[in-house]
Amino acid sequence: MELTPQSQSAHLTAIIDVWLKSKEDASESERTGATYRGYITTFRAALQTVGLDLDGLPLDRLPSVEEQEQAVTKLFLAAQGWASISARGKVIRGATYNQRLSVLSSFYTFARKRRLLLIDNPIDLLERREVQEYANAQPLSRERVKQVVDAIDRSVLAGKRDYALLLLFLSTGRRASEVLSLQLKHIEPVEDTAILHFEHCKGGKGMYDKLERRVWRALYDYLHNAFMAQLARKADVDSRTVRRIYREPTSEISTVVLDKLATALAVRPSDLIDSSTDQA
Repeated sequence: MELTPQSQSAHLTAIIDVWLKSKEDASESERTGATYRGYITTFRAALQTVGLDLDGLPLDRLPSVEEQEQAVTKLFLAAQGWASISARGKVIRGATYNQRLSVLSSFYTFARKRRLLLIDNPIDLLERREVQEYANAQPLSRERVKQVVDAIDRSVLAGKRDYALLLLFLSTGRRASEVLSLQLKHIEPVEDTAILHFEHCKGGKGMYDKLERRVWRALYDYLHNAFMAQLARKADVDSRTVRRIYREPTSEISTVVLDKLATALAVRPSDLIDSSTDQA
């Protein structure tokens, strides 16, 4: 097959697709995939404005020997400029600058390792910026944390939620994305507490945390009340009635309410009736 600028462009597009697929599979994160896609797309567009593509070669013609030799140099200079300035012309902060370069480096490393591109990784020629993470962050005192936690109104569902989430963050130190990805299947009750399975931690790793009893009680209280509220809405039954049934399972209810609850739970009404009787 004859090599043309058009066929090389299609080849580079195919490499991007394979690379992004590998990243998405490894991280199991749509957000990570979107970040990588956004960066490689905007960098490629920046190169194309000066007549180049991701291989550092001309878009409109076959390269000369000199242009092939200069490809890596052109790429690292372009990458440095692109990573330093935003689309709005503002200077990029150090952490974002380093992240942009890391994404590009990942692409070139991936392509070279699989011999999809034969050029050296141009990002290796660039120095990363020194970044002091959380330089402006100020720690909260124990008293301030207690004050904030105690101020939450736990008489309402939103307050129960906020209280449980705040305790969960404070006790586990987990990232927001890790906590927000939790589902009921990730909670394993154990005696008077529970073990949480965080499936999608940094690097695509799964990790476990055993909760303190106080944290588990807060989380259980929220989930318990959230389920009752959800059931009341779905069944179109007064929430006070649902709470009464939970507190007093043997309390009497109308057949209309029973039918609504059974429909909402996708079970037969008879499944909700305790048919056991005391034996003489």
